[in-house]
Amino acid sequence: MKIRTAVIRAQLITLLTGIYLAGCGGTTNFNKIFGQNDTSADGKFNAAMIAYDRGKFEEAEKLASSVVATNGLNERVSVLLGYIHLSQAGVDPFVLARKLIDISKSSSSSSSASSSALLEQLDISPTTAETRGELAENEYDLAPTPQNSTSSGSSTSTSGSTSGSTSSGLSSVLVKLQDIISLTESERDKLFLRQFATTDVSTSPSELTLFGSSNELMLPNEVNATLRSNIQVLNYLDKALADICAFVDSDIITTEAQRETSTKCTATSYSRKYATQAHFVWALSHLAEAVTLQRAILYVPDGSSKTAIDNANTKVTTLGSSDLNTLINAMAEIVAATDKVFDASNSKSMTQTTLTDLQMVSLGFAKIANMPANIQSSITSAFTEITNVSKQASGGISAANNAKAFKTQVTTTLTKSLSSKIQSAATGGKASTEQISKLCTSYSQLTADATSGSSVAQAKPAACTGT
Repeated sequence: MKIRTAVIRAQLITLLTGIYLAGCGGTTNFNKIFGQNDTSADGKFNAAMIAYDRGKFEEAEKLASSVVATNGLNERVSVLLGYIHLSQAGVDPFVLARKLIDISKSSSSSSSASSSALLEQLDISPTTAETRGELAENEYDLAPTPQNSTSSGSSTSTSGSTSGSTSSGLSSVLVKLQDIISLTESERDKLFLRQFATTDVSTSPSELTLFGSSNELMLPNEVNATLRSNIQVLNYLDKALADICAFVDSDIITTEAQRETSTKCTATSYSRKYATQAHFVWALSHLAEAVTLQRAILYVPDGSSKTAIDNANTKVTTLGSSDLNTLINAMAEIVAATDKVFDASNSKSMTQTTLTDLQMVSLGFAKIANMPANIQSSITSAFTEITNVSKQASGGISAANNAKAFKTQVTTTLTKSLSSKIQSAATGGKASTEQISKLCTSYSQLTADATSGSSVAQAKPAACTGT
């Protein structure tokens, strides 16, 4: 069946070919440009674009890769490969852009208007896109574009709706974006190291108070080359970044983005024509990785509509005034769980990697001139909230301090619930001095990374003012 998806996908491919084709003039011979029998580098490149338009990503990847293998690093071929690998990861840039618009707090225009603004900025003229679409359609029947080519087996969205979640800020944005990535159950499981256990708690209780049910809290795995190679989505996103990292501005490659500081990312010596497109691929690839990893950080247990942290808060609020020992155990659990989930001590922890990804998203978007505000604001504003806290910590903004700030943000509601419980227990002699001491010690450990002016610090129970 002949379909017109080539026209739509042609809009995407012009992110890297707009300047190239615009310079050809009105007498351009498109049949020559896109000749499918041309074995030259240009011929293979153009054939790769047509294959990409049709959703034949493996064929497009093979053709584009052969150009690089034969002729060396090439900017426009590398950007094309970046888009191919994004598509193989199941990421549609314009679907993602519309999603960002939908959740943008500052959006004052319609989704369609903002999408049009993005297309107008990054695409070639409708006439050129139409010409390419007609050419491809006349060559042979087009196959429908795959919805997701990331892996075989059944796919899952990993978690249910987060309606009713107490999470806010950056965590809320990440959760709302989670449906842009599809993972199989097997891939999802590889995100986790293991289930949270009694041995993770300093007091080594005989049983867990908050996370005792099966898979009620899973600990995130370390993000390394092995994890990325074992999860196909991450593998394709890693390839997309490797494709174009040599063509992004060197000032956005930080020392904490270890993957991008290897020799393959040495800045090119010639003037670039497709820097805008390269930064677009850069930002979207990092965003897609962050959204994938958040499924382990903001873990939602099977059968639940809330994150594990939110579920813990619900349990804490139901504790009565006579459940002091249970509250003491619960607080010890929370301290251990949050330290492991929001690990600020390991540069390869999932939390640090996610926040570095988001830093790269923010910096990448900033490199795109006239980038519609309602596409980037939801991410950049939420990330700025984190860095505004991080910069107040010793050492200033860093991946580690960002992780600490994120932990504080995600656990704010839970921390305030605990504060209320502690103060209630301390009122009227309900708790012994030893019990209050244990509760306050755990509270201090939980809020150790909170800045002095934060709502968490201000919510410190009066009973703990001496700790």
